[in-house]
Amino acid sequence: MLLHPADIRLLIEKARSRGSAAFAGLLRGGTSRTEAVWDQADTYPRQWTSIPLIQERLRTLITGSPSKNVPAYIRERYSTPEARWHALSPGCGTGRKELAWVAAGGIALLEGYDISKKRIAEAERLAASAGMATSARFTPTDVRTLDLPAASFDLVILDDALHHIAPLAPFLRKVHAWLRPGGLLVVNEFVGPSRFQWTDRQVELANRLLNGMPARFRTRPDGTPRPPVYRPGTLAMRLYDPSEAVDSASIIPLVHEHFDVVEEKMCGGALLHLVFKDIAHHFLHPDDAALGVLTACLAAEEEEMKAGRIGSDFAFIVARSRAR
Repeated sequence: MLLHPADIRLLIEKARSRGSAAFAGLLRGGTSRTEAVWDQADTYPRQWTSIPLIQERLRTLITGSPSKNVPAYIRERYSTPEARWHALSPGCGTGRKELAWVAAGGIALLEGYDISKKRIAEAERLAASAGMATSARFTPTDVRTLDLPAASFDLVILDDALHHIAPLAPFLRKVHAWLRPGGLLVVNEFVGPSRFQWTDRQVELANRLLNGMPARFRTRPDGTPRPPVYRPGTLAMRLYDPSEAVDSASIIPLVHEHFDVVEEKMCGGALLHLVFKDIAHHFLHPDDAALGVLTACLAAEEEEMKAGRIGSDFAFIVARSRAR
C-alpha cells in the first residue's frame, strides 16, 4: 500500500504542531528530509527500549546479565586488558551509547559520525562533560559518503544506525575495508520488515495488547490518545524519512555475506516495539498496574516467537572481518 488513511491523519497532526513547515519538509530532497528528521537532540522516552524492565530483558538476552551492558560484555569476551582499540561508530546520534563504550575501557579513540549537526553538538557537549573529549571525537557528516583509511579500526559499532543506510552492500564492504584483519563488527539493530511493512499478525496482536491496557496508559506525552498500530504506506515512509528501515530486512543476510559471524542473538521487539511506541513514559517507574501490563506484553511476545507466529525484529550480531 502506498498510502494508509492513518498517514493522512499523521500529516494533519504535524501540520497542527508545525504549521507550513510540515509540508515544506516534504518538498526537500531525500537526504535533506532525513537530516531534518534527525536534526534534533530530543531524548524523551518514546520507544520500547526506554523502559527499564525491557532494557534489563535485552541486556539479559545479549550479555547474560540484566546489569551488564554491551560495551562491558564485548570488552570482557573479545578484548584483552592491554588492548587500546581504535573504534568507529557511523550514525552515532547524540553519542550517549558511544560514551558508554569509552567508559567500559580499552578504547584509545572512538570516532563518531552522524548526519545531524545538532546531535553531534550534543555528543560533543556530553563528551566534554564526562571528561572524554580527547577519547571520543564526533563529526557531522552523511555516513554514506565516509571515506576513511583502510584497515584503521579495531572495532566498528553499528547501533540502531544500519537500518537507515542504503545501499547496504557497498556500505558493508566499506566497513570491512575500514576494519583491520580480524577486527570486530558489533551490530545492534532493527532487522524487521523494510519500510515497517508489519505482518498482519503483528498488527493484530499489537492492537489487541494496546486495547487491553487501562486507558490511562494509552496516552501520548501531549495527552492525546495513542492511535492504533497500522502498516504505514510506503509512499508516506519515503516522504517523511527516506532512510527509515530502508532495507532493514536485508541486514542479517548481508552481514553474513560480508563478515564471519561469531555471535547472533534475536532480541524480539516485533510486538513490544509497536505497542510501546509513544507511550513508554508510562512505564519508566511502573506501579502494580503498569508492571502487570509490561509482564503480559513480554509474555505475549515470547509465546508468539516460540510458536513461530512472529519473528524477531531486532538482532545483536558480533562478526569479524575476513582475511584479505
